[in-house]
Amino acid sequence: MNIRQVNGSLVSYYQTPYAELVFDLERQWKWKADYNFYGYGEGLPVGPTLPRNFHGNIVTLSVNYAF
Repeated sequence: MNIRQVNGSLVSYYQTPYAELVFDLERQWKWKADYNFYGYGEGLPVGPTLPRNFHGNIVTLSVNYAF
């Protein structure tokens, strides 16, 4: 048996909210911004390991020209 194996299921949550914003600067030019959040967390410690908590923020900025 693995002593680090958790007995039963974990109490955890997973989040992925996002936002997108687009501005039309002129007829052919667009400015776009994206935001993504990735989050994972476990509740109370179960067993010999501490609860894990991971998160990441991703921002993307872009300019689009259509001819």
